Amino acid sequence: GYGSVFGSCASAGDDEDGVSFTGPFVPGVPNSFLITASNASCVLNAWVDWNRNGVFGDSAGEQIASNLNVAVGPPVLLSPVVPLTASPGRSYARFRCASVGGVGPTGP
Repeated sequence: GYGSVFGSCASAGDDEDGVSFTGPFVPGVPNSFLITASNASCVLNAWVDWNRNGVFGDSAGEQIASNLNVAVGPPVLLSPVVPLTASPGRSYARFRCASVGGVGPTGP
């Protein structure tokens, strides 16, 4: 069978990390992302493809977190301002929480 976004695994508490946000996203207005690390601290790098060209980090403001330490505990709040040049419509975001900093939007 296939997993579900609403499913859980056999071990409680080991997959509750994540990102939540509010919308809609409006150019020139800050928006809130809550980042939760429940099992281990990490270094967060995050991008939003505001210009909707399929490439993360190629425009000013697309990297919304750079080597931000996220500890186990209460969520960390990110409040990036949506660029005035953001293209309207659906887009994508990438959040990478790693044991080291300096990771890019692609690769291992």
